[in-house]
Amino acid sequence: MTAHRHREPDPAAPSLEPWLALFARLLPDDRTAEAWFAQFRWPDGVRCARCDGHNVYRAKHPTMPYRCRDCRRYFSVKHGTIMQASNLGYQQWALALLLMATQPAGTPCPQLERTLGVTHKTAWFLGHRLRQIWADGRRIPDASLADPEVTPAYDAQGRLRLRPLVQAKAQVYGPASFWSLMNQAYQATYRHISPKHLQRYIQEFAGRQQEPDPPSADQLARMVRGLQGKRLSYQALIEPLPPASEA
Repeated sequence: MTAHRHREPDPAAPSLEPWLALFARLLPDDRTAEAWFAQFRWPDGVRCARCDGHNVYRAKHPTMPYRCRDCRRYFSVKHGTIMQASNLGYQQWALALLLMATQPAGTPCPQLERTLGVTHKTAWFLGHRLRQIWADGRRIPDASLADPEVTPAYDAQGRLRLRPLVQAKAQVYGPASFWSLMNQAYQATYRHISPKHLQRYIQEFAGRQQEPDPPSADQLARMVRGLQGKRLSYQALIEPLPPASEA
């Protein structure tokens, strides 16, 4: 695992306090947070997370409170999402989701660790699991179109370097803005991004840039739906990259 170092918070960055106050008022416990996830995941009513049937009822199971009459199996709101098999509570997942949505320059691992009251290992794993929300092949701005901004490259030791681009023939605001924000996040928030995980960060920033600012309920709903059908194991995260000849 590659630890993410960070600098002191940028005083010009938007304050989290209003968001945290709103969060505490709307989702004060795990029960309300679970209902919040369920509302966004199934806006037309709960459906079976296993067979997609609609003949579902509340059950008295300690961890899987729904049961499908069609397939006769139990399930929870977490089932079939990136949250499956996680010991974190719904409130912790919701708060982490909010942090990811409201931090333009990214959410460093230590911030997740402090805010959620979890270990560094858990926070690191959680951050990468949430980045899977945007792993859907969305368009990434073309760095070659940006007028001299930055684009990612690695040195011989595998460390990320953000090198200046040659001035392009056309001025394109979108790519320039995107790579500038990516550079800001690298310099002020992370300072180190391994080659293996760079694509996840790029997808995260591309996805967030295409959303309104400040975040809306619709954006959070899309993020919750983006959790579905995604799985990422800790072992997959820590496995080294294969040699270039085998990639």
